Amino acid sequence: MTDNQVQEMERGFSTRLEHCEIAIVGAGLFGRTLALALLLKGFSVTLFDKDSVAGTESCAFTGAGMLAPYCELETSDPIICALGEDAIRLWSDIISNLGTDVFLQNSGTIVVSHPTDHFLLNQFQARVDKKLVDQSAKLVWLDTAQLADLEPSLMPRFSKALYAADEGQVDNRQLLSALAGALVEHGCEWKADSHVHHIRKVTITEIDESRASDTPALGLQYPDYDEDQQADRVEYQHHAIPKCRYEISVGAARYAFNLVIDCRGMGAKNQLEELRGVRGEMLEVHAPDVVLTRPVRLLHPRYPIYIVPRPGHRFLIGATTIECEDYRPITVISTLELLSAAYSVDPSFAQASIIETRVNCRPAFNNNQPLIQHSKGLIQVNGLYRHGFLVTPKLVSLLLDFIESKPIDTRFTGLFKEEKQVATVC
Repeated sequence: MTDNQVQEMERGFSTRLEHCEIAIVGAGLFGRTLALALLLKGFSVTLFDKDSVAGTESCAFTGAGMLAPYCELETSDPIICALGEDAIRLWSDIISNLGTDVFLQNSGTIVVSHPTDHFLLNQFQARVDKKLVDQSAKLVWLDTAQLADLEPSLMPRFSKALYAADEGQVDNRQLLSALAGALVEHGCEWKADSHVHHIRKVTITEIDESRASDTPALGLQYPDYDEDQQADRVEYQHHAIPKCRYEISVGAARYAFNLVIDCRGMGAKNQLEELRGVRGEMLEVHAPDVVLTRPVRLLHPRYPIYIVPRPGHRFLIGATTIECEDYRPITVISTLELLSAAYSVDPSFAQASIIETRVNCRPAFNNNQPLIQHSKGLIQVNGLYRHGFLVTPKLVSLLLDFIESKPIDTRFTGLFKEEKQVATVC
């Protein structure tokens, strides 16, 4: 993107307003984090979601909350690493505003392979190093003594490993719950269990016609305004708002807003043609005899996995990435593969109790990068793929800058795409 294009993008968005009415459609991880950030800046926010406040249908509820920009770099683009490098610091800042404890760890990630597969460690490091913009070592080798010092329970099955010291994890469900509490505390109007059928562009003319009708639509909410025929905006409560507004339909009720931000993930598939679902499967187990203190990744030719420890000897075991949009319960073969690989990392997993199995489909575009698509009065954010916890805090920061007409970090302008006309979103 050229400098002129960047400047045009920064000038062209007509809904950058202070204290305007904003709707966020989709209350997953991104929607909640964005809503809180906007509320803290003084915006009025209404949150719509077909799910309950608990968010049990969201990808974030299913996920593991890993913050691993360098380990993910093996299979992702450098822009994902750049988005995620400050994730731990940004999440720490966000969590400090939640008023409750959320488990956040920054003890790094250990990457191991069985002795017969040590070539995989070399390949892993080479792929990551090749993509790093900052050539300083992000993955360091651990010898037997160093590995034993960090994770003694991995001995003697593993004699060396790679260590990404600047990585960590956050408890996904604690975070979702804490965000929900903070949103309510800060005055967010939350319309849970509300399936949004349409997001439709309306004009001032239509608003006038609706007001003149003897039978206005149920629930239709438009503010009073004084229109300046010569301007592209109208005055509302001493703030300029665009004449073009978007209307949200929930059943028979309709609501109008200055700005609508659609971040429904797979719920927006009908209007985002390239969006696809990528199935992920995970197990949560209770293993009192397993002692791991940080996330561990096992490289294997057939069954690579990650193991994420949580307080109370709970462990999340996952890694399956299946190119299909399938929400059925976890398969027998995936369960066997995940548990067999975990057992090979630590045989004490044999006595673990399976607490829960998790399945969901992550929204992704062809390049597996997020996209911020914007038009006058409407922003669509989607395609976070398996990187939701990793990239959300930085994406929220970028979007806030965009809404407030602040300069956009030039490293990330390629994530923004302007759409000239978006009349209806289903």
